[in-house]
Amino acid sequence: MFIQRLFVFSVCVLLGCNSARVTKTPGQTKEPLVTLDGNVALDFSPDGKWLAIGAELIDTATWKIAAKLEERLSEENPKSKNHWGYTSLAFSPDSKKLALGDQDGFLRILDVPSMQMKEEVVAHGARITGIGFASDNETIVTTSVDDLIRIRIWNSGSGKELFRSDSNDKTPKDAGGTVVDVVQGVDVFAISPNRELFAAADVMSKIIVGNVRDGKILYEFKGPNGDKVEMDSLCFSSDSKRLFIGVTPTIYEYELNGNPTKATIDTSADSSAIRFKFLNEESLIAINYVDSVSKLPGVNFYDGLQKKSLGTFVPHQSRGAYWATSSDGQYMATVGRGGPVQIWDVKKVVQELRSPN
Repeated sequence: MFIQRLFVFSVCVLLGCNSARVTKTPGQTKEPLVTLDGNVALDFSPDGKWLAIGAELIDTATWKIAAKLEERLSEENPKSKNHWGYTSLAFSPDSKKLALGDQDGFLRILDVPSMQMKEEVVAHGARITGIGFASDNETIVTTSVDDLIRIRIWNSGSGKELFRSDSNDKTPKDAGGTVVDVVQGVDVFAISPNRELFAAADVMSKIIVGNVRDGKILYEFKGPNGDKVEMDSLCFSSDSKRLFIGVTPTIYEYELNGNPTKATIDTSADSSAIRFKFLNEESLIAINYVDSVSKLPGVNFYDGLQKKSLGTFVPHQSRGAYWATSSDGQYMATVGRGGPVQIWDVKKVVQELRSPN
């Protein structure tokens, strides 16, 4: 989740310079604020009251389980209701809904904080890779590596489908753009801070930017290095007018129309995916990658105002795919392969990195 409070001028200062290489070797693991059970997708609610660990809702005031979805096995699709199968999740802007996507393409919309099921649909035929709510708290975008349905947008209140990227030749294509075929399987997704735009990168390095309300595709372009590599991560600027693209070991800045700027941040990441999040108005960026020298999975904090790395800490000894930050940049949740979930006080970790002794 990328927060909305990152100042535009800070991002310009950060990326309006020549490349800055993050080269510090990861240090020793700091002491987490809290350690919790879990090994699935993570997200903090916009109001900061909840942390979702898959189908469990954690109260951030006590770091205790507040509620969880009752797991129900289905003979037709048993994996779809497997607690460990959730691959993506997102809270609505008002923090009253939680959307869960799983390995089998099922999407569940839960009430917060009761975690009662409000809706369950088969959104895709394979793993859901991204979920985003529009500002109306009802319009939902989902993406998938599905060979058939790659992107869907619909209103969860009315059930009306607004857009679908569908590769099935037998599916009638709407001349108005409701059903189109624009991308291959999507493995990287982002929604803009104003929740009006979405961006998706497919497995063939194609990036599209579209309107959340109706799915209208505004821009299509190839990411950095063209067809040679897949994109690792996407992120909109705080004013929703630019797009940041992570391709190991570099973060690039692009205009929404696909024109690249000269601004980049280079890291010491190895061949694994590089992911990053903007944390607060100080232009602090957290960059998650496996260091090419130490081979340890670290989180590097980059100071955009000073244009330098503050150092790297190692939250886990094993690689992990999921992490989240609270909207105020206070907390970071990380999970390594096999768990557990660890909660970090961002300010404390940064202070320790600034003064390692």
